[in-house]
Amino acid sequence: SKANLDISKLDDAEMAGTASASECTLIVTEGDSAKALAVAGLEVLGRERWGIFPLRGKVLNISGASEAKLLASAEIVNLMAALGLEPKCKSDPSPRRKPLRYGRLMLMTDQDEDGAHIKGLVINMIAELSSDLLQRPFIQEFLTPLLKVRHLRDAGAVAAFFSLGEYSRWVEQLPPDERGAWRAKYYKGLGTSSAAEAREYFSDLSAHRVQFEWTGDHEAELIEIAFSKAHADKRKQLIAEHQQLM
Repeated sequence: SKANLDISKLDDAEMAGTASASECTLIVTEGDSAKALAVAGLEVLGRERWGIFPLRGKVLNISGASEAKLLASAEIVNLMAALGLEPKCKSDPSPRRKPLRYGRLMLMTDQDEDGAHIKGLVINMIAELSSDLLQRPFIQEFLTPLLKVRHLRDAGAVAAFFSLGEYSRWVEQLPPDERGAWRAKYYKGLGTSSAAEAREYFSDLSAHRVQFEWTGDHEAELIEIAFSKAHADKRKQLIAEHQQLM
């Protein structure tokens, strides 16, 4: 469509930037292997309302960054352009005047610390440039299994788990003589999943999509503590408290 942008590695949704932009979702992936998984998955959903943009590793932490530094980051500039965010939003507290090109942002990263950090940096970018979006159903996450188990005697018996805790609880409820009848496969990253599995995931979108929900202004404070250099001491305290709970 005429509304599509020519941005490196952006696979724009056909309806992005049009009157139907609010129906569109931009999938932001961790690298090209994750993009390949999303491309395979969208064979199920189509490209009318779904776009894909791969990140090259961790994006710039824009907390405290000057406008010049922000604009020098091609990754940030391209992601802002894809979404329809403008650099001036960072210094202008008033709501955006220009409509967004997408109604949703879906984060698709590995289920590890690096993936969590990348998600946090993108959320922080949204908080800095257009904080009102945090209070809307704008940001989503696409979860893939951390591991799958298959029954050795029944190839059709498969179960997927999104955390080790969930898997451990499942194993505990199995009869002792059944525990050895299952073989587990760990998925180190998004690249471990096959194209067929990607189509399977996207066919059951509700089981893999998690909507981020705003529960109050304290969340904005936590984002600031997590990424602002001015709050290094508070950040260390927060991490220490979290580790005690684990």
